[in-house]
Amino acid sequence: MSHWFFFVTLTQILFWVSPGFSAMYRCQDQSGTTVLTDNPAQLMDCSLLKASVGALPPEPKKEQQLQFKHTPNLSPSPQNNEEHSTTSLLLESAQEGQEEQDITIPLKKIGGSFVVQANLNNERSAYLIVDTGASMTVLSTNVAIDLGILGTTDNELLTVNTAGGSVQVNMNYLSSLHVGTAQAQHVAVAIHDLPDIPEQIEGLLGMSFLKNFLVTLDAEHAHLILRPKPSS
Repeated sequence: MSHWFFFVTLTQILFWVSPGFSAMYRCQDQSGTTVLTDNPAQLMDCSLLKASVGALPPEPKKEQQLQFKHTPNLSPSPQNNEEHSTTSLLLESAQEGQEEQDITIPLKKIGGSFVVQANLNNERSAYLIVDTGASMTVLSTNVAIDLGILGTTDNELLTVNTAGGSVQVNMNYLSSLHVGTAQAQHVAVAIHDLPDIPEQIEGLLGMSFLKNFLVTLDAEHAHLILRPKPSS
């Protein structure tokens, strides 16, 4: 009997203290009253009614790993797309505006020089050598006579340096000078016959006209590109 009581009591204690288990016992107290309890300590004649395994603690969640079957969409958000489109439109507009301002004039090559046809005072045309190194636009005597700007009270004497040395020439002004659609008013011109040039060439187109533009000489395509300078 003592062995059986010891076995039952040990079993009850194990059920009671083992974590994760819950059990109910029918016991008698010292007065002989039958009681139901989950704590059989200090009671007698306890018998196990029910044992159940307690709820196991939830397993820790494994770290979720995201896997993409396809490459994630890294394209800009709609807002960024809108900003990008606006920027592109602004750049395109600026480029278009720049292209509209650029004036491209075809050049003709005569005697190793690039020559452009100019319109003088809306009265006469002349073939002039494009010379960005010349400070003045130069017209031949015949052109000046045709335009009526030689031998007038408006003439000024100007000393210029040429390959043959310094010479004095008459200087006057054109009311307008057009090259293609590029134009300038009140252009200073020196009246001088250039030596050793082909007969059809009648002067130089120099910086007194070209200073009004940003100048690009495209020798490969034989183009003179003029972009009007902004008004100061």
